[in-house]
Amino acid sequence: MIRYWTAGALALALCCAGRAGAAQTAPFNQCLQGATTQAQVNECARSSLKAANAELKRVYRKLLSLYKDDPAFIDKLKRSQKRWRASRAADFAMTYPNEDGQGHHGSAFGTCGPRLKAKLTRQRTKFLRQWLHGAQNGDLCAGTRKMQFQLKQRQ
Repeated sequence: MIRYWTAGALALALCCAGRAGAAQTAPFNQCLQGATTQAQVNECARSSLKAANAELKRVYRKLLSLYKDDPAFIDKLKRSQKRWRASRAADFAMTYPNEDGQGHHGSAFGTCGPRLKAKLTRQRTKFLRQWLHGAQNGDLCAGTRKMQFQLKQRQ
């Protein structure tokens, strides 16, 4: 019975992983290949979240460095990041509203919860990368993004 349940959990995790994008889930999928228990699948999901958080932190710190000469932008970036963290928590709570988590959603919650947080974190990282890549010269809607040639001069 446990063997069938674990196989079902692995199939569910692989199914859900495929929707998030192959490049972003490759380490998760590689981890799953060696997983034979729900605990191992859950660990793969936690590792995926940890990697997503680390990449977000790297991009955020790089932005703080590249835009240090723009205090208004830095202030807005910090505020935005704080609000995004609250938004991610609210989105998570909306998806999994019961406080008991695993008790209500079953043992797959240990996989699904971290996977959702990782997905939301990767979306935020993609959004912030726009400021790392810069805007093309002449982009009237660039906002606070520096032009690409300005960023190349700083690197």
